Amino acid sequence: MPRRHYFTPLEDLNLTPRDIVVSLVATQILVLGLAFIILFLYYGPAQVLFRLQEAGWTPASGNAFFWTLAVFAALFLFEWLIARFVPPRYLYDPLNALLFKLLPWPVLSGCFILGAFCEEVLFRGVLQNIWGLGVATTLFVLIHVRYLRRGVLLLEVVILGLGLGMLYNTTGTLWAPILCHFALNIGTMFLVRRGILSYENPKK
Repeated sequence: MPRRHYFTPLEDLNLTPRDIVVSLVATQILVLGLAFIILFLYYGPAQVLFRLQEAGWTPASGNAFFWTLAVFAALFLFEWLIARFVPPRYLYDPLNALLFKLLPWPVLSGCFILGAFCEEVLFRGVLQNIWGLGVATTLFVLIHVRYLRRGVLLLEVVILGLGLGMLYNTTGTLWAPILCHFALNIGTMFLVRRGILSYENPKK
């Protein structure tokens, strides 16, 4: 019997840039909403805003800025090394390929800002404060479910989650991982635009 395919491959869906942006924005709104729901269930309605404020919104000090820059440099170097020396077949990711192919850089930058803010509020500001770095990093990896069968990209997400989590623990401000997360996304866009990194299907 022929093998059944229950899901249409992403690259065959003929998505428009608008479709992708709407999907990304909706996903990040759900991520932020989940942060509020977890706080509501764990602490009760009266504590939601207080606990969110307690997560750390103080402006980044000189020390925090130094650690943000250091973690960014280390993670970006790691990504550059992978892009430079790992065969393209191990980096194939249809969603990233569509993002960088269809969306202009100003739109991508806006999506990166939204994604960095919402994900860091959930994973560092809420989950890490409640259950610690290990749980937050594990859940951060699991939400990137499309990487679970792609070893190199999965390793990147694990290192990213640990790096951002340790940065948050070190600085005590959410602005540090938010800024670092956003800068790394911009760095990825730079590598793709320069032809150093590609998420395209190498078989095409």
